[in-house]
Amino acid sequence: MIEILAQTALRPFRLLTRDQPLLALVCLLLCLGCSSPTKTEFNLSKNQEIALVYSGSGHVHGLDLEMQGHGHGELELHEGDKKYTGWKLQGDFKESYHGDWYAAGGRLVWKPSPNQTQNQLQLNYQFRD
Repeated sequence: MIEILAQTALRPFRLLTRDQPLLALVCLLLCLGCSSPTKTEFNLSKNQEIALVYSGSGHVHGLDLEMQGHGHGELELHEGDKKYTGWKLQGDFKESYHGDWYAAGGRLVWKPSPNQTQNQLQLNYQFRD
């Protein structure tokens, strides 16, 4: 039974020329190695930490962040216990970060301005591996 399944699964590769199966395998592995984007929304009425979780299996080499919303405060990107970069936000905002990142996780730290409770954040992020 397993032999029949293997023959059926590999049948499309028999139509490829000698070097093409390797190319098909490389493309398949690249697609499997990419982590999927994560989209979340937050109501940021007080200090908050948002964990950025890597769900892939490869070595991380970059991070893409897209942030938009409304609020008054400071949003910081941290690697471990150290601040990597940050944004001072006032009113409607749309910010992004696309850069090198070698940790298998990170976190965003939100510090609202005093007396600001109506803060909203929509976050999309993806680790590049």
